[in-house]
Amino acid sequence: MSDSKADDDDSDSENARPTPKEPRQLSLVDVPEQLSDAKRGRLSVEDEISNVLRIARDNTSSIESQAEALSEIEQLCSLTSYNSSPSIRERIMKMGGSDAVKMAMLRSLDNVNLQRAGCAAIANLYSEGEGRVGTNSGTRVVDDDHVRVVVAAMGTHPCDLSVQRQGCRALVPLTRASKSPEKSIVASKAQCFRAAVGAVIGAMQAHTEDAEMQVFALCALLNLSKKSSSIHAIVNANGPWSIVVAMQNHPRIKTICSAACFILAKLSEEGGECAQAVKDVPGVSSTVLQIMSDYCDLRIQADCCKILCNACSGRGGCKEIINESEGIIETLLKAMQQQIHTVEVKVCCVKAI
Repeated sequence: MSDSKADDDDSDSENARPTPKEPRQLSLVDVPEQLSDAKRGRLSVEDEISNVLRIARDNTSSIESQAEALSEIEQLCSLTSYNSSPSIRERIMKMGGSDAVKMAMLRSLDNVNLQRAGCAAIANLYSEGEGRVGTNSGTRVVDDDHVRVVVAAMGTHPCDLSVQRQGCRALVPLTRASKSPEKSIVASKAQCFRAAVGAVIGAMQAHTEDAEMQVFALCALLNLSKKSSSIHAIVNANGPWSIVVAMQNHPRIKTICSAACFILAKLSEEGGECAQAVKDVPGVSSTVLQIMSDYCDLRIQADCCKILCNACSGRGGCKEIINESEGIIETLLKAMQQQIHTVEVKVCCVKAI
């Protein structure tokens, strides 16, 4: 009897005394409101970043929430309301944002929405500077693992255009050379850069008609073509053919044509199997001549001349290219007239003629 009464007293006491509330697990449903609060100054940027990163790291039971968290990281990087130093990108990086994105992607490689959001987040996080974040203490070289996780996402979802597009966009800053890389860093990156070449060219071949993806892919490939460890990987992945197809499908997009001509010129100057691979692409000379005629641009015309010099080299080369392409002499002479004060273009034109 007394025990029962004691139980009742305890129950009444608990009812009378307010119980502390359990901390509510943050949901991404709250994030748009919090982001709006941050813009109005009600919530600090650091608090907003902390909330989003906590979901990305800890809310492993909900892939959907993690995908939304990665999307929020991408959006936070795009905010222009907080331009003070350090930038929002730097703040996210210093708080472990890039690693949070990487780990979330590795945990759910099969989830297309999360991979798409992760690639977009990495693209925005690394889009500042030359593969580095910040200019003072705290600068960091791109981690090889971020290249690998983007390549893994692209390889797992080759048919998803958004993943391929965002993956190529992420690889543009990730493959940009650091200002003063150590030899050990360069050596460690060689393998993942070769894998990146395969991912980029695979995306170009699978989605030939998507201009935006081709722009990102060629910009990434341009960065990769500057690395000695990647140049032969471009040839082995049938890169020259993919590059020429991109120019043929999108001749009015200058970024595509400029990057494509740079890469083909680089391969042509490399000599050996690289130069031969460019010569062997069907229609390369006629395509390059058309681009040369369409763009009165010093860099494009100089690169086109280098490609044509390569195409004309070898036994019977000039005869074959003239038979294949009408107006080659006229186009070269026109380029010399347009760039009359530019020695590089004139020399290349004379060599080709």
